[in-house]
Amino acid sequence: MKINLITLSFFSVLLFFSCTEENEIVTPYSNIPVVAFTQNAFAYTLVANDYSSNTSYDISFDSDSLAYSLIISGYKSGDGILTVFMEPQSSYVYSEQLKSNKVISFTQNGVGTPRKIQLEFNDFSGTVNFSLSKNNNN
Repeated sequence: MKINLITLSFFSVLLFFSCTEENEIVTPYSNIPVVAFTQNAFAYTLVANDYSSNTSYDISFDSDSLAYSLIISGYKSGDGILTVFMEPQSSYVYSEQLKSNKVISFTQNGVGTPRKIQLEFNDFSGTVNFSLSKNNNN
């Protein structure tokens, strides 16, 4: 009985000291963006580890009434920029720096109809979730 109590105590102490606050999630899917879009909707997810890229996506929206959601979590280093362009593509509807943890969600009306999304990353490490959709509440 005494040996079982000592063994249980030993494993409890070992378990306690082996835990850390910053466990890093290692996934084979790092640096592979997941993108989905249809008319009036766009979604982008990326788990990045020192990721560098400059990519754009042509999108199809028939409204300037929009709902945005951007979540950056687990930010560690690097930077990026997200830009939503309208026609003509020299002007933009929305732009956001990607260099810290943040949660942003809002609606926008009457600024312009989006036609292109550009994402640029420079040695970025963190998780990015972005979605843009037509706002049906108007």
